[in-house]
Amino acid sequence: MGSLLAYELYYKIYNENAKMPKHMFFSGYKAPGIIRERENTYTLPDYDFMKKVVELGGTPDELMNNQELLQIFLPIIRSDFKILETYNYKEREEKIQCDVSILNGRQDSINLKEILAWENHVCGDFKVHNFEGNHFFINTNVENITKIISNTLVK
Repeated sequence: MGSLLAYELYYKIYNENAKMPKHMFFSGYKAPGIIRERENTYTLPDYDFMKKVVELGGTPDELMNNQELLQIFLPIIRSDFKILETYNYKEREEKIQCDVSILNGRQDSINLKEILAWENHVCGDFKVHNFEGNHFFINTNVENITKIISNTLVK
């Protein structure tokens, strides 16, 4: 979801003539223009919704085993799903005007074609960094990702 928010934020900054980023990093999300199968996971009853969330992985056991904490985070997680599942892509004339790096887990459900489609939204340099892991590859590749981000931003 962070990639989608960052993508939309870029255009908000652009439209307000604010200081533009020199580089953007996107992770774990197919290019915005790719048509997605509409799901309504966010409308499921709590038990079914959380079952689906757990199937996706990345949900800490501490959250799932604590009903009080779960009741706090459930509306937040559900809202995240609603944003993703109801997002309507708006084609823009202007491409992203800075360099872009895509961080991707090799075992994620997003395929290479969906990752490379980000390049259609970029007029600067474009680079894909692949890592071992699924959608939550960041959790097991923190050091490598930190190096890539640091080395990229130093340039």
